[in-house]
Amino acid sequence: MKGKLIEVRKAKGFSPQEIADKLGKSVSSYHRREQGKTKMHISEWQKIAKVLSVSLEEIYEPEDSQSVSFNDNSTATITYLGTNNIYPIPDFMLESQHKFIQLLEKKIAELEKEVLELKMLIKT
Repeated sequence: MKGKLIEVRKAKGFSPQEIADKLGKSVSSYHRREQGKTKMHISEWQKIAKVLSVSLEEIYEPEDSQSVSFNDNSTATITYLGTNNIYPIPDFMLESQHKFIQLLEKKIAELEKEVLELKMLIKT
């Protein structure tokens, strides 16, 4: 079940029928995707995010049988139902990860400074 997607869809006031219509799918086809019974390709996730006017990160939940591994030239090898495909990583995902890494680095620096200050207090 795609809990994040369902939660955001409801919060935005969309019915499954409305989303299905905007995607050009039957409501039963969309419902199977929302329930996790049918796998969704990343392009479907992107279309749904656009319809809901949210970022992909707000609704995306990986498929159970999908694994992603990254290499250093910003591509992912995705094993999906037994096939290997190489897809470029979207820039917005890389930017999001970069911002998160910067935030973590800043927090680590703050914590290291705090530890140093506490050590100084203990010595006095």
